[in-house]
Amino acid sequence: MMSALACLLGSGVSGCTPGLPEGQAVSFASLAGWNDDDHGAVRSLFRRFCASHPDAPVSDALKAQHQALVALCPAAGEADSPSARLFFEDHFVPYEVRGTPERAGRGFLTGYYEPEFAGSLEPTADFTAPLLSLPAGYVPPPGNPPAPGFPARRRVIDAGGTEQLQPLPPRAEIESGALAGLTRPLVYLKEPGQAFIIHVQGSARIRLVDGAILRVAFAGRNGYPYTSIGRILLERGEIAKGGLTLKRLLDWLAAHPDQARELMNRNESFIFFRVNGDVGDDDGPTGAAGIPLLAERSL
Repeated sequence: MMSALACLLGSGVSGCTPGLPEGQAVSFASLAGWNDDDHGAVRSLFRRFCASHPDAPVSDALKAQHQALVALCPAAGEADSPSARLFFEDHFVPYEVRGTPERAGRGFLTGYYEPEFAGSLEPTADFTAPLLSLPAGYVPPPGNPPAPGFPARRRVIDAGGTEQLQPLPPRAEIESGALAGLTRPLVYLKEPGQAFIIHVQGSARIRLVDGAILRVAFAGRNGYPYTSIGRILLERGEIAKGGLTLKRLLDWLAAHPDQARELMNRNESFIFFRVNGDVGDDDGPTGAAGIPLLAERSL
């Protein structure tokens, strides 16, 4: 099951996500372990999508597929396993991904990682690195999905009373206080490097000093292009090739605070967050469909 992507049968393979990887449609019978899998868990996830965000906005590229999925909601029924398996077999077709010929049939998939760090709702001597809310008057970057390299803006009123759209600044200026008074700190982390990692991942669990878990999620971005600081450290020889891990990156940033600030500012992209009160402690982070991801089920 994990080796195939399920696409909508009604739209045909050509109607699946644009840029479909090299591969071919296959039968459910050819999938090892398909009959014994937990189909009810997957359909429960689908039904949660139906109940929560059937009309949620999506990118133009995914709009047709989104609408086709919503059309299947009445057929989803209850989540008992036998009929759940038939639901997918009746309405989807598995697609085996082979990877591109240029990479000798090899592909690359990533897993979603939600970090957990200690944090405080108030700044203290130990917790000094904030995650910020959206600035007042925020207007997202143009395009759906947003075009890379076009700054987000915010609405401001000039001296003559006319509304203007002011581009948001890059990371270095935001870190230096360019949006002071326009954003709100949601929570404070111990290290700027920890906050940076959450910017990269887009969501996190923050364990507060009283033991409670605060979930934060992506709310918006300043629209500037993303630059990998890990790649820069590898190119500089600060971390040996093949030795880059999250722990080594965080250790390096903590051990070199001055260099770390300059390095992180090389990535002009800046992420704004919201408190994610729509998920429980046992739920995964919220994905692009607007519902929590389910381990080994969401794709």
